[in-house]
Formats: sequence, C-alpha cells, structure tokens
Amino acid sequence: MPCRSGGRRVDRGDVRQRSDARLFPLPGRGVVAGSAASVLSACLRQGYGGTAHRGRSVRGEGISASGRSRRFAAAAEGKAAMIGRRPTIRGGAVAAAVFAVATLHLLLLFAPDAVLRWNRHASRLLLLEATGFAAGVICSMAVISKMRRHLFDRAGDDDRALTDTVSLTLVLIAVVSGVALASAYRWASSWSVVTLTPYAVSLARLAPRVELIAATPFVVRLHVFCSFPLVALLVFTRLGSAAHAALDRIFDRIGAALGRLRAEEIWREEEN
Repeated sequence: MPCRSGGRRVDRGDVRQRSDARLFPLPGRGVVAGSAASVLSACLRQGYGGTAHRGRSVRGEGISASGRSRRFAAAAEGKAAMIGRRPTIRGGAVAAAVFAVATLHLLLLFAPDAVLRWNRHASRLLLLEATGFAAGVICSMAVISKMRRHLFDRAGDDDRALTDTVSLTLVLIAVVSGVALASAYRWASSWSVVTLTPYAVSLARLAPRVELIAATPFVVRLHVFCSFPLVALLVFTRLGSAAHAALDRIFDRIGAALGRLRAEEIWREEEN
C-alpha cells in the first residue's frame, strides 16, 4: 500500500524505493534469486588474467605480454627502456661511455683527417686513446651484466629472446675485441683511419677492398665483422625498440620547437 514519507508518496513495489540488495529483471518486477553481489560482482575476472572493477574501471593486474599486440608490446618496451627508469650514477656512466664510443667511431668514419690532425700532438693522442679505452671497458662491464641478467633473471619466454641473446653476444664480442685491440695494438685511432676507414668507404660504394683488412690481426677482423650481423639483427631487438623510441622523442621535440618558432613568426607578422 502506498504511504507517505517526508511528504512524498512512496510505492513499496517500486524497485528504486527498496533497501534490499535483490535485483529485478526488466521489464517486469519479479525477484531474481540470489544477492546482488553474487549476480553482479564488483570485480570481474578478465580472460587474460586481469581484474577489472566496475566502479573504477581500473585493472588490478596487468595484461600479460601474450595478450597484447606485438606492435604495442614493442612500443611499450621501447618507452620503458628510455623513460621508465630513474637516472642513476651507474646508468649515467654507462650512457656517457656508450656516447663516447659511438662518437669516436663516427669521427673515425666521417672525419679521419680531423682525427689525424688531433693525433699529431702526443698529449692529445694519449687523451683520445685513454678515453676510448676507458669507455670501452665500461661498456664491456655493462654488456656482461646485461647478458647475465638476460640469461639468468628472465621471468619468462619471449618471442624475441633468441634474437636478443644473439645480438647481446655479438655486442659483447665486438666490445671486448675492441678493448683487446686497443690494448694490444697501440694508437688504434691513428692506424685505423688509413685501414678500416677506407675499407668502410669501399663497402659503402659496393666495391669492397678486402686487401685493406686481410692483413690485419684476427682481433681486428673479428671486431669489424661482428658489426655486420649486429646491424641486421638490431631492428628485431629491444635495443632497436629503444632506439626507435629515442628517435621518436627527438623528432617530436624538434617538431614542437619548429612549430613554436613558426607560430612566433606568424604572430609577429600579424602584429606588424
């Protein structure tokens, strides 16, 4: 029977006015057996292992890598590799060493004359050799540590695990052989620009001059030849994903800066 509550007319048969947790199907008013919590749980178990909350729509558990698309997983790993970790002293030292080694190799390839002019003074030659050797040692230690974590601390299998293992092995061989040739054969920055640099140029011209490298020691040839399969496998590794993410961020910042400059020019033109 209808009654009044607070000056309002209340229909006891109306589901919206009842205080119990029973549910009524639509469009009728028949009672569904069972409590609301058992019929419509607040937390849902997803098929991929995650938990979704109805009220907050937040998963309590992450989606496994097998449940994500390959493209999304690669992008996420690349972003995490670049921005997902806090900077540390060790990480900064490794980054500086990698930058020094990469810069030295680029100078040897693209500015050999400048390197030879720099090496005319003994003090500057010693500085360049010591910097390259120290950076190579730091890179070797970092790659060995990375290899150990990859082989023994891996949580599960991944589609790219074999590719990562092969690429890390090649990187380790290349770095260790570079340190070995720098310590065994002095002044590598000077003699490499008259042997290895012309050989690299001949490869770029598709006319390799094998005689330039055939007479070099085995460790030198090992250091050079490791770069060929490494470049081929780089695209399929996490390092390639990280490099892609880094380039993406760099180009985004360059585009944003150019856009701001263009907007300022347009603004000044409109004011004039």
